[in-house]
Amino acid sequence: TKQRTAVHDYLCSVESHPTAEEVFAAVRRHIPNISLATVYKALEALVDAGLASKVASGDGPARYDGRTDAH
Repeated sequence: TKQRTAVHDYLCSVESHPTAEEVFAAVRRHIPNISLATVYKALEALVDAGLASKVASGDGPARYDGRTDAH
């Protein structure tokens, strides 16, 4: 979907490991009507497809990475 592509493009464009909320804020600039729930679903779909990884951050919120290689 357009939303999933935008989420993936953003993840691949940053060197940090953003939270879902940070991804939402960035993608919303390009797709104003996207919801936070849609971003969460897109992130989980990308992780399930092996196109992104979920980074455990201890006590804080989950973070995501567009790189799936060892780095």
